[in-house]
Amino acid sequence: MSTTDIVVIVAAVVGALVGAVVSILWQYRDRQYDRRLNIFRAMMELRASPVHASFVNSFNAIPIEFYGVKNVIDKWDALYRHFGTKMEDEKAWATTRIDLMVDLLHSMSQKLGYKFDPSQLKAIYSPVAHGNREDMNAATRIALADLLHGHRTLRLEIANWPDNMGEPQAVDPQKK
Repeated sequence: MSTTDIVVIVAAVVGALVGAVVSILWQYRDRQYDRRLNIFRAMMELRASPVHASFVNSFNAIPIEFYGVKNVIDKWDALYRHFGTKMEDEKAWATTRIDLMVDLLHSMSQKLGYKFDPSQLKAIYSPVAHGNREDMNAATRIALADLLHGHRTLRLEIANWPDNMGEPQAVDPQKK
């Protein structure tokens, strides 16, 4: 076997290995980008509902998926610390939360290659009906929990009472 044959064989093997490694690195980078984009998308979609499970899960995944991206991690940490503060003035607390969330989303968007203006990230469409539904659901859950724990009673009012022969007779509310 000549030197030329050996060089050709080595070049073919090295070329194949380099091609495989580059392909693996590209796939890793693409998967990482997709995971980061999914987190960003979920947080953008749910930014009006920060207690939604998908928002919370995405928020908690940021330190893993954006590990080493200092600007994103710093913004995440600021919002995380704010979530742990006492809410004495609800309106001021919510305003600070929104500002910190916009900072975080802006940093994430820049890392992902988007050119959003912070005002675009702050604009949230959230119909009043959605808020009303969430408030009613919360009130229903609280009332049901109170009922099940014995802190609340269930009022029962009988509108018709059968007489001795089985035919119901209307109850006159004035004779109570």
